[in-house]
Amino acid sequence: MNKINITYSSLTDIGNVRKANEDNLGHSITQNGAIFTVCDGMGGHVGGATASKIAVDCIINHLHANTDSLNGIEINNAIVLANQSIIEAAKENPELRGMGTTCTVLVVNNETINIGHVGDSRIYILHKQKLHRITKDHSFVQNLVDSGAIQDHEAENHPRKNELTRALGVRNLVEPTINTDAIKPIKGDKFLLCTDGLCGLINDKEIEQILNNTSNLNDCTAQLINAAKLAGGHDNITVQLIEITDSPYQQSSYPNFSPRENLSTTLIQPQYEKPSPKPSFLGGLSKVNLVLLSTLSTLLICIIGYLTYDHFKSSSSNSITNPVSETNKPGKKTKNKEVQENENNKSEHSPLECDEIIDGKLVHTVGAKVYSEFIDEHKEKNPSYDFSKAFDFNTNKEINVNKINKDKKIYWKKKEVIGQNTNNNSQTNTSTNTQNSTNNNSSQKKTSTNTQNSTNNNSSQTNTSTNNQNPQKTIVDTSKK
Repeated sequence: MNKINITYSSLTDIGNVRKANEDNLGHSITQNGAIFTVCDGMGGHVGGATASKIAVDCIINHLHANTDSLNGIEINNAIVLANQSIIEAAKENPELRGMGTTCTVLVVNNETINIGHVGDSRIYILHKQKLHRITKDHSFVQNLVDSGAIQDHEAENHPRKNELTRALGVRNLVEPTINTDAIKPIKGDKFLLCTDGLCGLINDKEIEQILNNTSNLNDCTAQLINAAKLAGGHDNITVQLIEITDSPYQQSSYPNFSPRENLSTTLIQPQYEKPSPKPSFLGGLSKVNLVLLSTLSTLLICIIGYLTYDHFKSSSSNSITNPVSETNKPGKKTKNKEVQENENNKSEHSPLECDEIIDGKLVHTVGAKVYSEFIDEHKEKNPSYDFSKAFDFNTNKEINVNKINKDKKIYWKKKEVIGQNTNNNSQTNTSTNTQNSTNNNSSQKKTSTNTQNSTNNNSSQTNTSTNNQNPQKTIVDTSKK
């Protein structure tokens, strides 16, 4: 079986803005294959350059010492070793604390190709003049793209585009992404390893055009870097370009993580980390919009519940003020005389049916009920009335309520108005009604205030959520460059 033969070109540039180059690259050709790696350092001029250099050296040295097994397992081991080496260096030198780096690794083991990466540096394949991403960024904006919250073309202008979810040197445990199935390229395929100084400034279509229009690899890498510098060059730019000059395969197989709008009709065989599909629930609403919809629905349910409670509370108050007699209710069957007399003789008595103020008099309609059973309750509710004497509402004569044997309307007089004329009673009643009206208005104001407070609380929650999305140049507890 023929072996995979390659040719390659590597180039790195400081860019237009940076004072130092924090990127690093490495490659090594061995008897059993070739090793390529690109790292993008972060954590200041010194820290970033140191972290990326440590990572490149560890990865190249480890794989070079294990050329008999240049596969995904050894790539993973090399990246984990590089992570520990960066952490140890930061512990020994306090000035380097906070340094970190991304990394991409591609290994050609004569018959197949294996890749691994951490962070947002990328690996592409140019297959039959179509460019495809074969790594997926470990970044905050990539998670937004996967969830459907934003489109891929919006990611590069997002305020949090430099925030990584994985990097070397940040935590003791790192999880590299390694392809589980080896890549099988055909003759003419090209692989591009690059930092975000390239793919963050020129898009995939521009990269594809340069790769297709320039056959010489050295010229191609130079044109890629020049294009990034013309687009602003605000970051360091590093590229490694590998071309397959001979291959035993007639058909390529490789993972593909290109955005949906860039997918072509060429062979696409994802081998690991299937991209999350856009959510189809509720007509394709994104998760962010779904959370907002859920919040609004909850608020609407609370408002409806409050209004329903207030309505029934008002209805209940009206039923007490204007009771309906049991014998006058529509469709109510009347009891015969014998049954009614038997019920009147029982120990249970009919409850209070009316409670109103007429000309300053507290008026009640009572049945055959012992006066002492309800007088204490009304003394507490109406302390301003004299309950020592009760009067017949129709005759205005004092009566003995304990001898009432049928429904009768009685009333009590106010303590301060007993013995005074009717005009004073009328004035007191007017004052009482005015006070009740004032209390009702106060209650309405209180309700309005509570509703407003509820609205303000919801607004506060929304503001908190918005503030939490303020752009920050952080990379898992560390600012990127």
